[in-house]
Amino acid sequence: SIISSATVHNMNLTIYLKPLSLYIQLGDHFSSEIKHYSRKLREKAQRNSDQIMLGHRQLALSRYHYQKLTFRQAIACAVKALSHFSSSNDRDDIVDSLSHLAIYEVEKGDLISASGHVKEARAIFDEIHCEYLRPYLLLAEGAVTRAEGDAAAEGILENALATSRKMGTREITWQIQRQLALLFLDSGDIQASAAFYRDSIESIKQITESIPDEGIKMSYLSLPFRKRVFDEIKALRSK
Repeated sequence: SIISSATVHNMNLTIYLKPLSLYIQLGDHFSSEIKHYSRKLREKAQRNSDQIMLGHRQLALSRYHYQKLTFRQAIACAVKALSHFSSSNDRDDIVDSLSHLAIYEVEKGDLISASGHVKEARAIFDEIHCEYLRPYLLLAEGAVTRAEGDAAAEGILENALATSRKMGTREITWQIQRQLALLFLDSGDIQASAAFYRDSIESIKQITESIPDEGIKMSYLSLPFRKRVFDEIKALRSK
């Protein structure tokens, strides 16, 4: 199943959060459902003054904007999520928000902020050892070090890939493979880059195999942050 196993604290509000997270991942085919569940979650969480659920809603919306490659809005939502989680000292979700924020900032080219946020995420993670956070944190660390041109990036991303595969987090796996493709592209190794792009596309296609409906499959594939993987390998082939 491609529904992520989000760790959530207020069980009755997961009936809004889970579908919201799933529909966001599946794209514009579900835009009316995304609006519906986002509104419901906000209303119920505000009524209960549930900071953690308000934080999860903002983190889900940050992913929505990231998938559209609208980084400014993604960052704004992740910052709000972080604020909600911080107000209740919800440390695992603080790590998750910081990791997402770092990825969005790398994309926007704000490496100083990205580096600060990923270091903060790592410091908290090393205290709480909440294992489900590990693949995305490693992806964030790998993306930041790659963008900084740090030689440690390859080892971090290889570790991230092994971890994500072992934990079965396929949606994170293809993003790690794309980072490795970019890493080898940066160093001028076109063959290795193309190989990781092919792996990334293969991982995305494996996920689509679990989607029975063609319309939903196309919606999932046409989200800009997935579609660009196909565009990037095309550009690479023309080099």
